[in-house]
Amino acid sequence: MRILNYVALQDSGVLINPMMVDGQVRGGIAHGIGNAILEWMGYDDSAQPITTTFADYLLPGAMEVPDIETLYKETPSPLNPLGAKAPAR
Repeated sequence: MRILNYVALQDSGVLINPMMVDGQVRGGIAHGIGNAILEWMGYDDSAQPITTTFADYLLPGAMEVPDIETLYKETPSPLNPLGAKAPAR
């Protein structure tokens, strides 16, 4: 599998620290890619984990994460004076 292009649009309200928001969005994307195509948590017959190191439990690196285009729509929240929004849960 190869991801050719990834575009993310996020409405975080007013961006108080844009660099932190961008890092959080990119980290979440990388985690999602890893979860979808790399990560596997294995267990033995006694229900003990067998993927206990990063050599066994693969995480995405720079080669697995494509270039990500991040777009932000700043729609201020009316619920606080900063206009910031909490992340979706």
